[in-house]
Amino acid sequence: MLNLKGVKERYTKGAAHQIYGEGAGVRQKVCDYIVKEFPKAESFFEFGCIAGYNLNRIKEKIPDALYMGIDINETAITKGKDELKLRLRVADETYLDFFDDNAFDVVFTSSVLNHLPDWNMPGIFANLQRIAKHVICMEGNVNQEPDFYIHGWEEFGFKNVVSAGKGTHVVYDIWRWDK
Repeated sequence: MLNLKGVKERYTKGAAHQIYGEGAGVRQKVCDYIVKEFPKAESFFEFGCIAGYNLNRIKEKIPDALYMGIDINETAITKGKDELKLRLRVADETYLDFFDDNAFDVVFTSSVLNHLPDWNMPGIFANLQRIAKHVICMEGNVNQEPDFYIHGWEEFGFKNVVSAGKGTHVVYDIWRWDK
């Protein structure tokens, strides 16, 4: 059984750049995909945003949109608020309940859902789909880490749209769901 407290501790220790540093090139691919596919989107939300570097990459290309994100890492959220001036909040998946239906044009996550157990996924997917017009997930497809879960994306209506390539430990795919 997953030790959720242990997972949370692992992802809340250390400086934001240390946690976020691995796989930055792969994460750039999900940002490039989002910018290419949704250049006229007016709002973006990242679930598991760390310090908001992905949001900031997209904001550089689409500057006039609304950008928001949540993460469990308080150090990273503080860094993103201070340095990137983004609308970020320390929160977990339960915070998704507070958003209105269709609150965002694009909701995305990058290598977050693989670290959550299967029993948690139906509620998370339902909320991500409820608050978004489009959901993009970049997640691993080969289990090479502890506390790592490969979910059945298709059963939640997602389509595999592109391989994002190999990160430090995992091969990543980009999955898409549209209303």
